[in-house]
Amino acid sequence: MPVPAPYADRYLYHFTDLNNLRDVLTHGFLSCNEQKRLGRTHKSIAESSIQERRSRMPVTCGPGGVVHDYVPLYFGKTSPMLLKQVSAKNVDQPLIVYFVFSIRLVEREAVVFTNAAANTSVPPSFFSDPSDLVQLNWTAIDSRKWASEETTKQARMAEALVHRALHPGEACYLVAWDVAMADKIRKIYASCNLASPPIHLNTAADGGYYFTNFRNDLPEDMQGHSLASGPVFTKDQYEASLAAIVGSHGGRPAARFANVYDMLAALRVDLTALPETAQLIGLESNNEVHTETVGNHTLRVVEECDKLFSSDRLTQTEQQLVALAAYLHDIGKGPKGRWDRCGGKQQVDPDHPIKSTEMLERILTEEVQSITDDEARILCKLVCYHDLYGDIIGRDRRREQLADIAGNERDLEMLITIGRADMSSVRETWGLVGDSQAATIRNWVLQQLRGG
Repeated sequence: MPVPAPYADRYLYHFTDLNNLRDVLTHGFLSCNEQKRLGRTHKSIAESSIQERRSRMPVTCGPGGVVHDYVPLYFGKTSPMLLKQVSAKNVDQPLIVYFVFSIRLVEREAVVFTNAAANTSVPPSFFSDPSDLVQLNWTAIDSRKWASEETTKQARMAEALVHRALHPGEACYLVAWDVAMADKIRKIYASCNLASPPIHLNTAADGGYYFTNFRNDLPEDMQGHSLASGPVFTKDQYEASLAAIVGSHGGRPAARFANVYDMLAALRVDLTALPETAQLIGLESNNEVHTETVGNHTLRVVEECDKLFSSDRLTQTEQQLVALAAYLHDIGKGPKGRWDRCGGKQQVDPDHPIKSTEMLERILTEEVQSITDDEARILCKLVCYHDLYGDIIGRDRRREQLADIAGNERDLEMLITIGRADMSSVRETWGLVGDSQAATIRNWVLQQLRGG
């Protein structure tokens, strides 16, 4: 049966990480079960709990089997699943590549489709007759709104499922984040002796694939940027800032502080000891979670850190470094002038840890006469990843990121400490949850660090 005329000019969308592209061009898009059968590896951005459901969910028409026997595509451009993973900082959007296929794929015997996402405990309806495309909620599928109630959200993620494999050469065109990413895609195609199909950009007239900051009143350093940076871009900033600090440190006779511990002592007396922290005083937040000024929140995080130090899990030196990181962790929310277009109120900025790390470069290269490589490493890590532990518990950020960045047991303990303090400072109940899960997460990460 042909696709009904009202839907014949539509497309299907499959997105993947740029790091998978070479393998995709060599072996094609493979279902999860086909990947296992062939011993292939693939960087997945899907949640493990959802994948477990899909591995057992029966497909009730077409070739049958389970959902994991199929390559999934969406009918809609914008995916709530991608939004969730970007918000959780599990995905770097600029690395996401869209493959766009004709909807006429559903005319094939090896293709079935659903009227909702195949990711809940209650399965969607499965169809193999293209005339049943009328069963889909096209209003939901075409919606550009980010948020929607659960039933609508699931309907937006209706899927076309291709049995076993799909050749990437069948794509009508690709979509890339920007010109730089499009160039990287073309180079990978060329390295595989292939010509890439047309590549559209996120800024093109048919955009809407990615989630970006679009409010005109936001600072310029947020407008048009990804809603949040994921693990790759965050780690890049951490490593770049650390390299800049280590590469420039040495004798600084004009610096105001002999070392980072003198700086900590000055901040304990007065938050105006540094220009960056002084800008936090009186900086209001337009945030339903953070009700205090950024300056008061900073002091509260330090206070919560001091409480946690009584557990004796950290040495005195480690405690001092964690406390100093607590004073500096939110400097990326400033300066105050950054928010002039927002009435002077700081807006939610998921990338403020990255901005804090960038600002840390000036502080550690200009304000202290002497700093060791280890001190620089710990401070950069704690500031850049101060939200990691809390996000793992509260936002489903992948704990693999903590295992990747911790590196050793001592750094892990410091990261957990500043994360727990940040959670407690915002809401006491969050702190209690963070405390209750600390042992489980600590033990899991330590097991990974020891080889698994």
